[in-house]
Amino acid sequence: MKRLIAVLLFLCVLACVPTPEEEFVVNKGDNIAEHTIKTNRQDDAQRFPARWDEDTTLPCGTIAVSIHADIVQRADGVYPVYRTRQFPVTQAYAADLLTKLLGTPVERCRNTPTKDDWQREFQAWIDDYNAFIEGEMQQGGLSGEMETLTTEQYEQTAAWYAEQIKEAPISNEPESVSDFSSVPVNEMEARYTMQDGSTALVGVGNESDHMIRVWRNHNGGWLCLRSYYDAESKWNDGLNGQWRDTTMAQSDAETILRETLDRLGIAGFDIADVQQANLMVDYGHNGSEYRSAAQGWGFVLKRLYGGYPAVPYAVEPSINLNYANDPAYAEVTMIREERIRIMIDESGLVCFEYHSPKEVLGMESANVGLLSFDEVQERVKNAFRASLSGSALEQIDTTEVEVYRMILTVYTVHVRNSDDYFEIPCWVVLFDDPMTRQFRDDPLIPPQMLLINAVDGSTVMPGGY
Repeated sequence: MKRLIAVLLFLCVLACVPTPEEEFVVNKGDNIAEHTIKTNRQDDAQRFPARWDEDTTLPCGTIAVSIHADIVQRADGVYPVYRTRQFPVTQAYAADLLTKLLGTPVERCRNTPTKDDWQREFQAWIDDYNAFIEGEMQQGGLSGEMETLTTEQYEQTAAWYAEQIKEAPISNEPESVSDFSSVPVNEMEARYTMQDGSTALVGVGNESDHMIRVWRNHNGGWLCLRSYYDAESKWNDGLNGQWRDTTMAQSDAETILRETLDRLGIAGFDIADVQQANLMVDYGHNGSEYRSAAQGWGFVLKRLYGGYPAVPYAVEPSINLNYANDPAYAEVTMIREERIRIMIDESGLVCFEYHSPKEVLGMESANVGLLSFDEVQERVKNAFRASLSGSALEQIDTTEVEVYRMILTVYTVHVRNSDDYFEIPCWVVLFDDPMTRQFRDDPLIPPQMLLINAVDGSTVMPGGY
């Protein structure tokens, strides 16, 4: 409940419009000029301090900002700028990638659960239920109230499954195919039978949701990383879920990962995060019960453009610094983040997700000149002064926020008068307040962040640039 209250209060925060006396520039969509990138070049490495500690606090209305931040930057001190473009997930592109990933299919059928599918899910739920009861009995048994609730839950769930089994078809009639050329786009996932007898559940997004999702030998599921599971303290080995640790070595999983990327012809990606992972399958009528269908290693891959620091979560401006009152806010275009999520176990690929593919058109600058750290510090301070004074944080008695990390990574912006993008250096300033501090580095709670263009110092608008 404390987590829910904190998150709701956090999402309700709206910052005020900057006061005229503040030196504060917000980019409203026209973006950094190309000549700035091409002419502002550096020949030497650009280094920044490893820490930023402010001995005095920065007043922002009734809120004070304290800064005790680690500085994360490129090891080589070189900051290239690349030009990219969104690569649409067409049917032809999806078919080619699926062939490289899976091989040649022989049959395709609609992905409607059959009576047997529902019966297997029901049996899995019963197994978890029995395991929960057995565990409780070993610890002294159920209380009267808990026994009543558990019995009611069993009866309700059993009745719900009975209805699903009754209404489901006996089987799905397959259609003979010899390739993925007719893979459905923006429809329910299709199930394919491959030449080796394996199965693949495939989903392809449309123009507004460029993505490809594949599950191999599984009827869907949720790639759950170890840290996410650990953060959910209410999960256990009973009704709510069964986490199982993999016996596979991480090095073996990385070898399969690299082989898979080579086969797909996907280059330029680096591992932003890797953890033990389970494929969690939800079952039951309330959508809150899970079981582990596969155990292995989960990888989050991003383009780090030759050495930019990895940020495992999505890099998006904080709602805490939301300039929704600015008329230009509505004109800002959301730029979806390109990433790949893959799960590997002893059998090989378990699931594969490719979101918002891009093609790299070339390098605009081998080492663009960045603002000095003194200038960055002033930009950060001014952004907080303008964004926190008069905000809802003051009204809920928040007295201070703390900047705890700054990451000089890469961020996507539009090229002016073009469909292309620049991948530019950007300061990601992570901060929290007393209410959200307990969630620092919690993968379930996106961190609060301020984004500062490292080239021109402008503040990145929420939801795009």
